[in-house]
Amino acid sequence: MVTAVTHDFDDGGGSVPAHRHRNPDGSVGGWVAETTTVAPTAHVGFDARVYGRARVFGSARVDDYARISGHAHISDHTLILGGAHVFGSA
Repeated sequence: MVTAVTHDFDDGGGSVPAHRHRNPDGSVGGWVAETTTVAPTAHVGFDARVYGRARVFGSARVDDYARISGHAHISDHTLILGGAHVFGSA
């Protein structure tokens, strides 16, 4: 029997199906909602979050306590870090 894994992204939506991203270097990354698309080539730092319908492609890096949400897309050599929050249709 598989146990469902959920995470509360503190966005008012409660807990949703999610998983920890596996980074290209093999390290355990941050929480990623099952509704998102995060490329295996992207890096999501341990404390970073990707949720909503967000998409992270290429060699993008989401680090520290950064959040990507809504319908935001980041790609290629983008670096989002600190407490940054990229959201909406950005």
